Amino acid sequence: MKKKEIFQDVIILLIAVILLNALIPFFTGSQMPLIVLSCNMSPMMLPGDMMIAKSVDPNELQVGDVIVFHPPGSDDPNTLITHRIISLEEEKERMFQTKGDANNAQDDFKVPASNIVGKQSFVISFAGYLPEASKHRNIFLFTIILPAGLIILDEIRNMILYSNPAKSSG
Repeated sequence: MKKKEIFQDVIILLIAVILLNALIPFFTGSQMPLIVLSCNMSPMMLPGDMMIAKSVDPNELQVGDVIVFHPPGSDDPNTLITHRIISLEEEKERMFQTKGDANNAQDDFKVPASNIVGKQSFVISFAGYLPEASKHRNIFLFTIILPAGLIILDEIRNMILYSNPAKSSG
């Protein structure tokens, strides 16, 4: 394979991963793709993996399910935790005791049903690295914009060369 073909294949793969990240929620009916940032759920999920969370009725959750939730008392709506349910309590509101698989102790809080965002649907190993890296300006420039620009310039050059037979034969 020529260097140009390998380069184009890499660019297509990068674009496919970005599109996959954007389209997964649409096709799976999921809440959102989430990028794993910590080792709390290892070995099932590792930093850099992408976990897909589906919307779920909290009344359908059972012990052993892996859930995504807002930590009780957090003012930041973007803060999410993914842990396994280790016990349930039926009080005024259904409450979940959770624990990260890699943690020695259970969480020091109980999660109310109203804080549940979703339930783990599946995990894609390493798929979180590219979307996370593309948030950084220089990485985005060198992995997406620059290669895409080079492909466009190469295609323009090819169109000019092959549309003018006198230049391509000489």
